[in-house]
Amino acid sequence: MTTPVSLLRAPKMHALKQEGQRYCRAYQTALRVLERNCVTRPEALIQAGGCYPDAWTRDTAYNTWMGCNLLCPELARATLLKPIRIGGDKEISGLTHPAQPEKYDQYWDKMLWTVAALDYAELNRDLNFLTMSYEVSAATLDKLEKRHIHPEYGLLLGPAFLCDGIGSLPADICSPEVVHPPYSNVMDYEAPHQIMTLSSNCILVGAYRAMAKMARKLHTGMERQYERKAQALCRQINAHLWNQKQGRYDFFTYGFSEKAGTNCTIQEGAGQALAVLFDVADNEQCKSIFRHIHTEPWGIPLSWPSMENHYIGSARFLPEASGYDTPQNVAIWPNVCSLWGRACAMKGMEAPFIKELNSLTELILRSDDTICEIYHALTGKSHLKYHEEKRDQTWSATAYLNMILHGMLGLRYDGEHLQFHPILPGECGEICFDSLVLQNGRWNIRLIGEGTEIQSILMDDQLVDSPCFPMDDSEHFLTMRLKKKG
Repeated sequence: MTTPVSLLRAPKMHALKQEGQRYCRAYQTALRVLERNCVTRPEALIQAGGCYPDAWTRDTAYNTWMGCNLLCPELARATLLKPIRIGGDKEISGLTHPAQPEKYDQYWDKMLWTVAALDYAELNRDLNFLTMSYEVSAATLDKLEKRHIHPEYGLLLGPAFLCDGIGSLPADICSPEVVHPPYSNVMDYEAPHQIMTLSSNCILVGAYRAMAKMARKLHTGMERQYERKAQALCRQINAHLWNQKQGRYDFFTYGFSEKAGTNCTIQEGAGQALAVLFDVADNEQCKSIFRHIHTEPWGIPLSWPSMENHYIGSARFLPEASGYDTPQNVAIWPNVCSLWGRACAMKGMEAPFIKELNSLTELILRSDDTICEIYHALTGKSHLKYHEEKRDQTWSATAYLNMILHGMLGLRYDGEHLQFHPILPGECGEICFDSLVLQNGRWNIRLIGEGTEIQSILMDDQLVDSPCFPMDDSEHFLTMRLKKKG
């Protein structure tokens, strides 16, 4: 029997106006879902979801990065340690379902762990964890470079982030010899290991840049080497995956057959967001992405337009359906919506951020005290066969917490300083966050107005000029008045 953990460190969010209270209710739902998945028995960890009582590397990395490093740092640390297998090379080994063989260790999931590990170490000033993370990540990235970098294109080979179902890829990626039964996991097919996807390569850039920061903090002398690797990979991503005509990045580059060097031009939602978040795209490319991104009525889809796969059956990710009725392709995954929302917030893109925030808020309010893993892009219903009953998904909960804490509140930190770059929807009027715990300090924040432009900042009854503050052990009261730009 599992024992849920109370998230005592979570700030209390409240609003006076009814319009603002919608966000508060959705926020509380996300906290409850996260609490139900923060357990102490049989071991302390943040499990992947109501139907997934373990912690896979990808889920762990996403959940800790999106909010758990802040809200439940002890459990976040324990969960980040769980995927690590200490061997001769200190490799990070992805977790698998007990019933699945070791081959389902998805190597492309490991890079985001490095990003999340740095986030934890900085936020919580954990030097021992930082040192261990650097050593483990260095060994892991070295192995990835030796085994999975295309010698000609200089890009990481392998499937995309979140696209571990073969139904998320075009028909020519499904090996013809694997048909009966129609296996669903990309690990069962050869071709997915010979493509170079946008999202996974962007995450590798993020991992390199995280390693550069770690190296600087630990004085290893490797900072410039990792930054050079990040810059070189950015050049290759932009050379092979940027689509000037469509004004955004392509899904992947083929690395096999007569299609080698050509691109699948599908829009991968997570990939576009990660290209912005990890500075793969320059300022002009970012502006172009925001102008040309395709969204559906209920948010940015996993991919668009729909891909015909032709492999149908009862296996996971292969329902007897197509197009909008598939759990992958044109479907709404809150964790993708949140990555896109975070990218919008980072660039101060008020309108698309609020649009994504409002869609996700309404999906949660309609979900009966839970948050599902996948929603229909046109109807907003969670009716997608295999996932219909997949309730209480942790990374759907942390997705919304990220939208509130790193989006609406605009929280940024590096271990020594914190900043606030809020985006407040106009209908809110006022939103308050009480008892935000950062290290040993406590912050009480009041946002008034709308938009992103800061008119005034009152900290502990004193006017200040900057939204940047040193982290300390005191309690502070902060009031920020905002107005729309222009």
